Amino acid sequence: MLEFEFSEKDLNFECTGWRDLANIEETLTKFDRALFEKWREISNNGILMYKLDDLEGRCIGDRYKFQLQLNPERVKKRKGPTISQINIPFDPNRFHFGKVRQEEILFKIKDNLIIINIYPLDIGHVLLVPSIDRQLPQSLNDSAVLFGVECLLLSGHPGCTVGFNSLGALASVNHLHMHMWFVRGQLPISSVEVREIEGTTLSMGDVTKDDYVVRLVAFQMINNDVNKFVELITASAQYLQKKEIAHNIILVKGSNFSKNGNTIRAFVWPRQSILGEPKNPINHFVAVAEVAGHVTVYNEEFYRTAKEELMSESIREPAFEDKVFDEIRNGLVNTVKKIL
Repeated sequence: MLEFEFSEKDLNFECTGWRDLANIEETLTKFDRALFEKWREISNNGILMYKLDDLEGRCIGDRYKFQLQLNPERVKKRKGPTISQINIPFDPNRFHFGKVRQEEILFKIKDNLIIINIYPLDIGHVLLVPSIDRQLPQSLNDSAVLFGVECLLLSGHPGCTVGFNSLGALASVNHLHMHMWFVRGQLPISSVEVREIEGTTLSMGDVTKDDYVVRLVAFQMINNDVNKFVELITASAQYLQKKEIAHNIILVKGSNFSKNGNTIRAFVWPRQSILGEPKNPINHFVAVAEVAGHVTVYNEEFYRTAKEELMSESIREPAFEDKVFDEIRNGLVNTVKKIL
């Protein structure tokens, strides 16, 4: 098994934005090059459940600028998860990532694995599986969040994105994992307005419905303090997990809250649960990529004709009403303030 080693000097804190980009090849790091090279090698061996030819994509709208991609094969091949609740113990008898074939593994980083996603959104889509031998259920801990943040910082690609789906928020496997993929254009979430929450030392903010399609709780890395950033995200995820609240979490490169520099942003979306076996959508799922503004569309007619407002309405479907969101948001703020 190929091992990838890195040191702190390999972490890319500059977080190059799309506006600063002349040639995307110039931003790629040794991590990016190793990942894409191994990903293509594996995909050429017939591992993927469908071929990723030249995916068609377009940007819609003037307000949010959603990034759409047409990929009807993904919904045909991918089985939706059957989830009865948010907290479920790990079951070694069900599918888990310890059962994947060796040829699906790109490389190992310490005790973590990077595995090709056989149902990819796009070229380079992988699964980050932290502490694989511990056989942990789909509930974030500090070492998992740290692994996700480190992978994001190892990449120089401005579209590198890390995402987490809890059970009930369209996670398909109850074995701790995150997604990492590379978007071909700027996501709206990378520059959306974030309003600082008083008393959180610029670390935490609100994304309101005045500024984005759904309300979100946001975090930013300050002064390259990875450990504090990880601690805040982990505390938020564990609060939601204990409350049995489904959630999606996005890590992305973007502007800081003051819009005077770049950093790593994190967005937490507490949302309504999808329990039982979800039906295949007519147009698209609403999971971590979609709430970030990267929407894989399965219906060609919808892809051709979709307008921003219609897309916004479909992404809002799992959102809580304001009163419920306020209660959850206040619980997250109180949790974070105890740490700061």
